[in-house]
Amino acid sequence: MKNIFIFCLLLLAPFICSAQMGVHFENLTLDEAFAKAQKENKLVFLDCYTSWCGPCKEMAEKEFTKKEAGEYFPPRFVCIKSDIERGVGKEIAKRYNITTVPTFLILYPNGEIIHTIVGSSPLLTFIDKIKTALKEETTLSVLDKEYVKGKMGKAQLLVYAEALAGAKRFDEAGKVCEKLLEKLSKKEKFSKEYWPLMSGQIISKGYKEHVTFVIQNQEKFNQSVGKEIVDAYLCAHYNGYLSVFLYGNPDKDHWEELDREMSELASLNFSGKDLIEKKVALAKARRVKDIDQVIALLEEMPEFFGEKELSMLMYTAEYIQDECTKEQLARIAAMEDKYVAAVEAPERVFYMRMRFTPYKRLASEGIYWEQDSSFESLLLKAKIEGKLIFMDCYTSWCGPCKQMESNVFPQKKVGDYFNRNFICVKWDMQKGEGVQLAQRFEINVFPTMLLISQEGDISYRVTGAMDAEHLIESFTAGLENVHSFEKLKTQYSEGDRSKDFLIKYSKALFTARSLDVQDVVAELVPLLSDEERTSKDFWYIYGTPLLTAPGSENEKYLIANRDRFRKNIGAVDVDIRLSFKYYMRFLQIMRNEDQGITPEEFNAIKDTLLSLDFVDRTVISYANIVEAGKFATVDQILTVCEKEFPLLLPERVPVDVFGNFIKDRMTPQQKVRWIKLGEKMINRFDDERMRKLMLENLRKEMAN
Repeated sequence: MKNIFIFCLLLLAPFICSAQMGVHFENLTLDEAFAKAQKENKLVFLDCYTSWCGPCKEMAEKEFTKKEAGEYFPPRFVCIKSDIERGVGKEIAKRYNITTVPTFLILYPNGEIIHTIVGSSPLLTFIDKIKTALKEETTLSVLDKEYVKGKMGKAQLLVYAEALAGAKRFDEAGKVCEKLLEKLSKKEKFSKEYWPLMSGQIISKGYKEHVTFVIQNQEKFNQSVGKEIVDAYLCAHYNGYLSVFLYGNPDKDHWEELDREMSELASLNFSGKDLIEKKVALAKARRVKDIDQVIALLEEMPEFFGEKELSMLMYTAEYIQDECTKEQLARIAAMEDKYVAAVEAPERVFYMRMRFTPYKRLASEGIYWEQDSSFESLLLKAKIEGKLIFMDCYTSWCGPCKQMESNVFPQKKVGDYFNRNFICVKWDMQKGEGVQLAQRFEINVFPTMLLISQEGDISYRVTGAMDAEHLIESFTAGLENVHSFEKLKTQYSEGDRSKDFLIKYSKALFTARSLDVQDVVAELVPLLSDEERTSKDFWYIYGTPLLTAPGSENEKYLIANRDRFRKNIGAVDVDIRLSFKYYMRFLQIMRNEDQGITPEEFNAIKDTLLSLDFVDRTVISYANIVEAGKFATVDQILTVCEKEFPLLLPERVPVDVFGNFIKDRMTPQQKVRWIKLGEKMINRFDDERMRKLMLENLRKEMAN
């Protein structure tokens, strides 16, 4: 008998739980809910909410958890919830035109709306609304017919007005509300039954008059409707009213109206008034531009408000940022962790942190460097902010890079210019994702500084170290070029393929180092004559590996017409271009990326180089240096370098790279010999600051 009793309890457990614990919202998609409702001969109850909505939480945590909810909903509905700001919830909001939360939909299994309820209300009132909507005689189609007859009573008019508003037929709902209002007695206007009408919750038309009526009769409504409901209504009203003063740009008339409203607020007593008064204080501080007071209030707001309101309050900070000192901007930036702690959904943390990044930039004395973990997240930030990315491409061993980092980037005038105009990031081109970025953007000279579009293409490129004035001047010109570039891009997308336009556009793409230049040049080259192709005007095509890659048709053309190119361009420039692939191979070997190469294979490379009879013998010097570094003793290496280095231009002497390549094999005496050679080469630079920095770096590297 005892076992039978336990078995019966197990069978009844789901029903007992639902009755005691309230509504069980199932984890189903909308289509799955429709299918289940069809199978079980039920309707679908859909709760549309957001994570920040107070009334949504109140319904979920206080009303739907009640025993009565568990008794009413499960037998009649397949119940599901959807956050209309996340995932498929966005599609649901679009499908059913949901613009207000909470919104509750009762749906047929075919997806058609039976009834819509907007806003929260006590559970029993809420259930009564549903019961009324589900009665055959109170469906909207029936009510439409009854209204035409002109015989509706007051209760029926209220039901009809709510049904019209739920169907978003607001003009008709307004007329029904006016008709109902004329019929109500003074006593009925204060009754709980007609609170949706008197509070203006059915339609927004005449809302101000409704609010004034509630305020003037607050105590009466507290007694008839309930203080908790009236308090929530007043909080919602003042929060909405204050939004224009905190998130907009109010004019003089608005401010005068605020003064009148606040005198009215002072006479009221409702739960949540203290938080409203904090917002009023914030609005007034903003009005008189009391920056310190605005910041002080924003600093304490996270203790009182949730994610959505804090996000909106950031508009007040954005409004005053141009008048803040760097110290005040730093105070705003320091609020970040407090505000982020209020964020509930992990995917929104990124966006909340983004709200604080501009203050970090503006508070920085020099350039503020972003701390993004990936290039893709940086592009997302650029798209959201509508800015270009300034990227400093450096290496740990590059002397001029360190000179920029130590002496130029930290300057206030540099920081003020770059922080306002760009999203700035530094990337070591020989570490982590920097290796892929170096290949993607063809970075082989350091430092290289880029402007990168929101699509991830290069819009502007500058190489080499420079002082602050030249840096700002260069990137000011770069911004102007970007604006012109966007016009050309639009013209190309609209189908212009004329020869003159393709020349202009390809040169702009080449300057930007955009990979799109390859497609445009492929369209341009067949339109050019041999005279044009071998001229200086089109050397940008044949003089760069991006457009004339090893083994390509363009390289074959360059080799076949080498003498013609040398005559028009200059033998040295053409030979340097043809020797580029050898430079890159030698760089690979110096970095130990080609450890398996044999002396015989290296000699074959040198033989090919010698047979080409280059006017510029620099590449031969590189070959001798790298050959010694790979296959000779350290003393032999030093002897070769002492012979070959003086034949190279200062900027082409690989002191840092080659020193790192061989230093682990050096004795202390050999390191001293290397330092002396390095000092001799570095002292050939004209820039004193660069010399000093490179010498310090040389001695430091050899000391490690």
